[in-house]
Amino acid sequence: MEIGDFLNPDDIRKHIRVPFKFNGHTVATNGYSLICLPNDDEYGECSELIKGMLSNVFEPYSDLSFVDMPVVKLPEKEKCSTCEGSGKAISTTCMECDGEGEVDAETDYSVYYGLECKSCEGDGKIKSLDTDDACPDCSGDGKRYAKDEGVQILGLKIGIRPYSLLVSEPDVQISPLPDKSMLYFKSGDKWGVFMSMRND
Repeated sequence: MEIGDFLNPDDIRKHIRVPFKFNGHTVATNGYSLICLPNDDEYGECSELIKGMLSNVFEPYSDLSFVDMPVVKLPEKEKCSTCEGSGKAISTTCMECDGEGEVDAETDYSVYYGLECKSCEGDGKIKSLDTDDACPDCSGDGKRYAKDEGVQILGLKIGIRPYSLLVSEPDVQISPLPDKSMLYFKSGDKWGVFMSMRND
């Protein structure tokens, strides 16, 4: 688990694009997960915009009881829609909608907003299967987890990517707070939290 795993440098919210200092820690967050590491003077203080949210995350931490990460059953992968199961594909951003999947149109009578882009069928990407390159969405496997797939961990549904980060740490321990939809974790001198997905 690295600090970069908790950042999105392209996030529209500038105040969380890079790590920052808060309450004696270096913190990185993408809005739905957060990691705290020992203080590093390389980064500036956190934005006033998120001090309240950070306090709500930090406050329960000292009273938590942690347990070892349980073994969970992974869901089945499905056929990758990008490469259609072949494991080979190139995926590029749609030039017509700039990757948004939607376009606006204007006629002599009206302006239409948010129409599905017909070039990419609303996906935001144009794919080509005429390649020997490994598919970027399944890494050449031909199968991948559904976008909203997750695993159940002590009453919380956690996304596949956060789960893979947790199990990559050999000594990780967790503490769920189901009433707040948060799963805390700690490993060595770092700790953090993942927000639960909605249980359907």
